[in-house]
Amino acid sequence: MRVAPPGWRPEARTGPEALIKEARRRQRRRWLAAGVAGAVVLAGLAAGVAGHRPGRPGPGGHRGSQVAVRPAAAPAPIPRSIGTMLVMGPAGSGQCCGPVAVDDLSTGRLAQSRQPAIGAGDFQPLLARAGRWLVYAGDGAVSAIADDLTGRPRVLGPTPFFAPAAAPGRVWLFQVRHGMQGPIRAWTVAPSGGRPSRPVTLPAGTYLPAVRGTDAGLLLQEPRGLALWNPGSAANPAVLARFR
Repeated sequence: MRVAPPGWRPEARTGPEALIKEARRRQRRRWLAAGVAGAVVLAGLAAGVAGHRPGRPGPGGHRGSQVAVRPAAAPAPIPRSIGTMLVMGPAGSGQCCGPVAVDDLSTGRLAQSRQPAIGAGDFQPLLARAGRWLVYAGDGAVSAIADDLTGRPRVLGPTPFFAPAAAPGRVWLFQVRHGMQGPIRAWTVAPSGGRPSRPVTLPAGTYLPAVRGTDAGLLLQEPRGLALWNPGSAANPAVLARFR
């Protein structure tokens, strides 16, 4: 009794050799079908990988799981209302030292000059800003130069000691009379020009450097600590903080 494979109707005169040939032919057809199916699957995987490469849109216009790295955007300029300025330079002048550089961070403008010639000494402060001027301790004098380093420096007073004032565009100058042990005379000046203020004498026992002028008075140092004093007043300075 012979059993024919499904879907195959054997002829009446089919022998064993014919059955073997037909079985081998069907086996080859199954292998070919399996190979074609595998090629289709591999092609689909390759297309999927190519569609998800970094920076290339995937199906439907969406980007893949990895996004191409973009260069960082340049930082936005600092608003002009802030008026941030960076001053860099050596203490001293001449061939040994580099130029002073003023970088206006709100505009990106960089200015360089051999002036100002900031003094190489233990002064506090060495440099401060007053309006559109840079005030600095020079060689035995307080001088000022435009904050864009243009023009010639101006000598404000025959002393290396100064401090910012509460009034805009002015600074305090301090001069020790009769050596470093004598009374300290102080007055304000404007780097832009004009008459200096009337000199006052600091209370006995205060010493330099002074801290700064404020709307409430002049911040000074004395043996007890940090003190606030109303310029021209006969009252003693009010101690705000003790050093010890």
